[in-house]
Order: sequence, then structure tokens, then C-alpha cells
Amino acid sequence: MASSSTCVASSPASLKRRRDEDVVMLDTPTSSPLTDIEASQPSETPTTSQVPPAVMLVSLPGLLIHPPNHPLHAHSLCISLLAIRKCLQVPNLSPDVECRAWTSLAELGMAVVGSGLSNDDDHIWAKGIENEIEDATTKGLSIAQKHPTLRWYRSQLTFLAAQLATWQNNIKFAQTLLRRHLTTLGPSDPPAVVYTAHLKLISALATTTFHIPSPSTICPPSPTPPRPQDIRAALTAIQALQNLSTKNDHGQVTLLAQILRLRLLISSGQWEQVEEALIKVEKALSIDYSIERQPLQADSPRKGLRVADLNVAHLSSSPTKSSKPDGDSSPAVASQVAPPYKTFSDPFTTSMALHTLIIGVILYTHVGRAVDSTNRLSHLHALLDGGALKFSSSGDGPASGLVDVSFPGQNVPLQIQTTHPRVLYVLAYLVSAVAKKDPVGRKPKKKIFSMEGLVAWEKEVKKELMCKLPNWATVSDVDQVDLKLAKIKADLLCELIGVSIMRSDFDSADKTLALLIAHLRTHSLFDSFSARVTLHHAHLAHSRGDIPRALQCYKVAIHIAEQRVDDFVKLSASAGFVALRIGLFRQKAGDLEQDTKMLVDPPEDPEAIDPILEGKDDWEEIERMGMRVAETCKGMGGTMWSVGRIIEACLSDEILKAKQDLRTALNFTSSAGDNHLRALILALIASQFFHTSADDALNMLAMCENLAAGLGAVPGGKSGSKSPNGEKKSVDGIGNAPLRIWAGERSLELYRRSGNSRAAKKQEAANEALRKLTTVSSSTPLTS
Repeated sequence: MASSSTCVASSPASLKRRRDEDVVMLDTPTSSPLTDIEASQPSETPTTSQVPPAVMLVSLPGLLIHPPNHPLHAHSLCISLLAIRKCLQVPNLSPDVECRAWTSLAELGMAVVGSGLSNDDDHIWAKGIENEIEDATTKGLSIAQKHPTLRWYRSQLTFLAAQLATWQNNIKFAQTLLRRHLTTLGPSDPPAVVYTAHLKLISALATTTFHIPSPSTICPPSPTPPRPQDIRAALTAIQALQNLSTKNDHGQVTLLAQILRLRLLISSGQWEQVEEALIKVEKALSIDYSIERQPLQADSPRKGLRVADLNVAHLSSSPTKSSKPDGDSSPAVASQVAPPYKTFSDPFTTSMALHTLIIGVILYTHVGRAVDSTNRLSHLHALLDGGALKFSSSGDGPASGLVDVSFPGQNVPLQIQTTHPRVLYVLAYLVSAVAKKDPVGRKPKKKIFSMEGLVAWEKEVKKELMCKLPNWATVSDVDQVDLKLAKIKADLLCELIGVSIMRSDFDSADKTLALLIAHLRTHSLFDSFSARVTLHHAHLAHSRGDIPRALQCYKVAIHIAEQRVDDFVKLSASAGFVALRIGLFRQKAGDLEQDTKMLVDPPEDPEAIDPILEGKDDWEEIERMGMRVAETCKGMGGTMWSVGRIIEACLSDEILKAKQDLRTALNFTSSAGDNHLRALILALIASQFFHTSADDALNMLAMCENLAAGLGAVPGGKSGSKSPNGEKKSVDGIGNAPLRIWAGERSLELYRRSGNSRAAKKQEAANEALRKLTTVSSSTPLTS
């Protein structure tokens, strides 16, 4: 996005309230004190006209205010407040000038509060500004109620009063103010004002805490989750907005209401209703994926998110697409050229489409439908590559995410502040990394998107943000952009750590973990990510075979996640903990007596030995915990659903039930494109067929070993390339060594049992070569 050096903001009336939430944050129509006041003055010739002192004073803030990241921003706010206070001291003010001055004082006061200056000892002039805001809104409302021509100020002052109440964490009072104000609005009020009131109420119902910026940190306290009754009230308010816009035939507002509902359903975890809501929004946007499409090949204005060549994936068909008849694969259908992805011309629809596609990718990744997720991800990439982020309602200026909704016969548009384009751009990399689950191959897309996202993040944070925010922005808005970017980088680092652990690249995982912790400490985000960081340490220790540390980290991660109400991390840590306990119990009980050596050496530190490591774990307690975890996994998305079925299979005494659970999990992971989990399931299924169907077991072991080896494939060459002296050398890494060793030993046993001495000899040599490349410290016990 281009950047300019303009420093002058609009009038104080345009210093709007603190922006609300991520996807849609609302602003009321911008007023102009010069326009309103000059219209009431008698026309004079240019040579004799003289601006009254009150008009000049009330207009000064529009010329003085500097952008929030300008060095003189605080000074401009201070001088603007002095001008408005001086204006209010002028005797015999007309009602319109006085009401405008009180409104400006409240707006400037909220700008001071939103910038955190009222809590800063270095700005004594800002102390006690909250009382001035309350006094200004009260007196301004009193004047506006006495004069029908000043009716518009009632809405603006009510919004400011509600914003102050929210800042004071008096959210119930803010909700009451907005509900009461909605009842006073009628058909004669401008649609922008009416819809603004509805959106303000929706935001207040979904708000839990208000962030007070601090000079020392940009990290707000972790918000408490909204109560179920507040979620229901917010959904009811959204439905009221949608009904009103449908009645008035305002399609863009109807679309906005649908996307608000979609976002609220996801944020509140009501996944069972999300797909239906998503289908309605996509239908309203005319988005259709019934035919496989080719993305647009346009020049990317950013030269960064060129992703058309990254979307080819070998995935199973989505469950929703697998019901097509076989005739669909005929040459006539195969040769059919699908139209390109739908594009959008106006800024509002483009912004709504971007948010809808991101939500769609998240939904179908969560439920494990990789084909549906890939379709939407490719569409998202096509829009971004085509310059979709270069939208701005203010002409050719830099993109700020501010879009307008115009109404027929109305001069005042509804202004909506959407997610800042800088955030959306980097977020696209994170969404892509999350959607690409397959870590197998020489260039796994999860790793590519994670690394490229970090590169894009570094470039974006170095760019000037001064003129990429609306003129009414405050320091709080700048802090929120920085905070979101900091969280996105942390998430990208987490994705990179995850794929490094899955590919047994432990050195890279260690380094990235250190970078993640340093980043979280720098931005005061460690508390928010502490459970995930601990879980990464648990997975890393588990993969290395450091069982005492893995057990300890799993326990700590469960405890922290429980305190922070992070259900997904708690469940993931619990699943890892119970799977490790199952593996240790089976190993100690002698189920792996056929192995040539233990997969994990006994711990050398006597103090680290606990009943679990001594083999004295209670199997009944393991079963209770395992079944509890497996049951919880059913409502936590496709990946955790598959993990739950694996745990059930490991705990089941019935072979048929265990096979059914594993086959179901295998189908789900194939649909989700998760080859890492698929390799484990293939190994477990092979063990079920080990004594009953040698051919099936060998086939599954071969696929398992192939996937495990693919976790170590590296770009730049093939395994077995020749060195300068003519000897062959291995270019690829080992991959998942414990799984490969286990699969090789099982295959060797099957070959010997069937009398295939040639294959057995070849397999034995391969196993020996693999053991030479593997150390015991990189092993991990199986859960079978």
C-alpha cells in the first residue's frame, strides 16, 4: 500500500469513537462544524466577511489534529481542547454552536482517553477528562433535545456516552443507553444513523472488556468470554438489523448483518450453525464452487502473495463432493473450462468477500474438508493477487479499510471500518499455513506459507502507517493494528514450530521456540500464549523421547490452559498426555517384547521417576481419562475427532471396534489432507492385521514408511545422489525415525514368516542402515 505524508486530520467531529471488533467496526457519519455553522450565517461579500470567534474556535481542531503516530499528536489534542474550552466561554452562544462545541469536547475527550493520555502522568492536562466528557454529553443532549434541528447530535452524543461507559467497564449501562436510543429513532432519521445505532448495540452486546492503552505495553488483559445470554442477545440484535435492512431494501446492510452473524457464531464456538450461515453469505455474494476453477493470473501489486503455484494438493475428495456420479469424469466434462473466480468491483463487497473467504477456509479446515477449504483459499489468493486490498472509499488515497455504504436519496453514507488491509495481508499467510495440513514432501506448503508469512510480516512492520489509518484514528487504533500483527507473527511461529516437530527437525524447532518466546516477551503476550508454548515443549520432548519432561510439560499445559479457559489447548495436551501413558503402560506391560530394543531408555535421574515411568500406572485410571478425552474430542473439529477415535481404538478390547474406529479416523484424515496423523493410523491398522492378513499389513506398512520418510524429504536433490568422490550420499533427512524403524521391523517379521528370504534380507539391510542414522534420543513410544 502506498504511503503519503499528510498530517492534517479532519474536523473534531470526525475523531470518532474507539473502533469496535475485527471484522466490522462502525463509525457514525462524519459531521462538519464549518458546514453546519456557516449554513446558518448570513451571506456576505468576501471583502466584508469575518468569521465569528466562536466559529473560529470550534473549527480549530479540524486544522490542528495530527495523526495518532505523529510526534505532535498529544500536543494537537491539548491545543484543540483549549480551543473548545475557550469557545464554550464565549457569551451568548447560539444553540447550534454550543451543541457542536459540547460534542467536539466529548469527541476530543474520548480521543484522549483512547490514546491512554488520561492515565499518563506526563500529560497532566489530560487528568480528569472523563468528568468533562460526562458533563459535555449531558449538556449537549440537553440542548439537542430542546431543538429539533439539532436532532442528529442526540445520536452522536449518545454513542459517546455509551463509549465512555464501556471504557469504564460499565457495559450494562452502555447497552441500556443504546437500547433506549434505538426506541427514539424513526423513519425520518437518516438510515446511516439508524444502522449505526444498531451496530453500536451489537458491538456493546459482544463486548466483554475495554482496552485502556498504556505507554509501556500494547497488550490488553485477556478478555473474559461473553456470557451465553449476551451471545443470544447479540444474535437477536443482528437479526433485527437484518430484518430492518431487508424491509428497507438495503442489500449491502443485509450482507453486513449476515457476515456479523457468521463471525459471531465462530467466535462463540457454535460450529454447528456456521456452515448454514456461510452458505447464505456465499449465495448473497454469488460465490459458487460447483465446478473446479482456475485462479486468475494477475500481477500482484505487493509482489508477495503469489500463491497460484502453491495450491496443488493430492487430497481425497470432500465428503460433500464424493456423491457425484461416475459420469462426471467423462472427457466432455473434463474438458469443460470453468470460469475464473468471481471478482468484486466496489470496496464494500470486496471487503466482505475477503472476510467471508477467510471464515470459509477456517470452517472447512476445522471440520476436515480439505477440498472445500482449498477452493476458498485459492479464491482468496486470486483476489489478493489481483489487488483486492487496494480498496479505499476516499479515492486514490492509501487503503485504510474504511468503506462506505450509500443509500438512495441520502447524502450521508454509512462508514464502516473493516479490518486494516495490513492485518488482512499478513493474516492471509497465517490462514494459508493453517489450512495446509500436510507436512510430507520436499516443500510442504505449511512450512512455505509460515516462512513467507514471517518475511511479509517483517516488511509490513517497517512501512509507515501514518496515512494508512482514517483521519479520526487514535493511538488506540494504531496499538490495535500493532497488537494484531504481533499476535499473527506469534501464530506463524507456532505453525512453523509445529511443522518442524512433525518433520523431526528438532534443531529448527528449538530455535523457533526461542524466537517465539522472545517475541512474546517483547510484546507482553507471553501470558496469552503460555499454554501453547508449554504444549510445544511437550510435543518436542515427546518426539525426542524425553519422557519425564514430556509428562511434566503436558501436565503444566493442561493446568495453564484450564486457568485461561483455552479448551482446545487443554484437550490437545490431555490427548498427548493420555496417549503417552498408554504407550508407556503397553511397553512396560510387555506388549512390545518382540522388539529388539526398547524405544525409550529408562530415565537416569532417580528424582524424575514417577509411578507412570516405573510402570505402576493405573490402567483403569488411564481408561477413564482416555474415554473422557475421546468423548470431548467429538466436538472439537476434524483433527481432534480423529485423535479421539485413535485413543478409543487403543483402549478398546474388541478388535472389530478398534478396526472400525481406525478406519473411520483414516477416512477423516484423508479427507482433511493430514498425512502426519494418517501415517500413525496406518501403523495402528497394520498392527491389527498383523496376524490375520499379512498382505494388507505389508501394504499399510509400506504406505506408513513412505509417509514417515516423506517427513524428512528436503528440497534441492534426491536421496542417494553422488558426492564428488563418486560415493552415494543421503540428501534427505531421516523423517520420523521411530515410526520407520517400527514399520521396518514389522515388515521384516512378515517377510520371514511368509518365507520371502530375498525381501527379508533387503528389509534387514534397510533397517540396519536406518538404525545407524538414528539415535535413541530421537525415538518416541507408540501408542499401540
